[in-house]
Amino acid sequence: MGVVLTVQDDGKVQALLDIPILGYQEILEKLGNNDPKFISRTVVKPNITRNMMLEYLFNLE
Repeated sequence: MGVVLTVQDDGKVQALLDIPILGYQEILEKLGNNDPKFISRTVVKPNITRNMMLEYLFNLE
């Protein structure tokens, strides 16, 4: 799990993974090494949980 930090004009994203999921170490290493073949096949689907949305809506100042 993580967060999208930036989305560039060309559609590329910069993401921060703050909770790596067990079993995905090889994938994370390839992404971290900027493996072009692997990056071209990677899809990022940002979303938020219902709890995150409710916290945001009810904590507006």
